[in-house]
Amino acid sequence: MLYLQSVLALLLILGLLWILYRLYRRLEGRLPSLARPRRIQVVERASLGERRSLLLVSVGDEQFLLGATPQNLSLLARIDSDSIEEPSQAPQAVQSTAQIQPFQAVLEESVQ
Repeated sequence: MLYLQSVLALLLILGLLWILYRLYRRLEGRLPSLARPRRIQVVERASLGERRSLLLVSVGDEQFLLGATPQNLSLLARIDSDSIEEPSQAPQAVQSTAQIQPFQAVLEESVQ
């Protein structure tokens, strides 16, 4: 009888450990306290058209500019972390609309 109780207790403990392991694996990516620290992070992604993009990737203290297509991934540049500035505002227009000449006027000037 003692042998049977010991085997059942061992099976119960192994079953509980298996359930806890499965629960950990399921929640691993969702809970920050359980997630492993990521060494590689995509800081920013810019689309260049259909299935083409630029990626700013951080690996430890280094940052890399990558070009990505469906067939290829290319290293375009290594970037110093201290040389990247945060954008302060949207880009300003170079010329106001009052300074832009109509196309016909530019064409007439170039023909003469």
